[in-house]
Amino acid sequence: MVRFETVLYKHIPLENDAQFVILKLKNFIFDEEVLEESSLHILAEKLDPVARLAGNNFATLGEQWTLIRPE
Repeated sequence: MVRFETVLYKHIPLENDAQFVILKLKNFIFDEEVLEESSLHILAEKLDPVARLAGNNFATLGEQWTLIRPE
């Protein structure tokens, strides 16, 4: 697990109730399982990240999928 401590830097309302939020990173904490302490490299396979792409699209390392929101 990774935890980020942030503060709001800028908030921009967009069309259709969308929001654009820019955060300033103040601090971060990595679980010992996902960080190689000697090199400070993140072990991505242990972290198992998920990315939010445009629209309803998401991705993990090497895979993409679409999640349709209910009406």
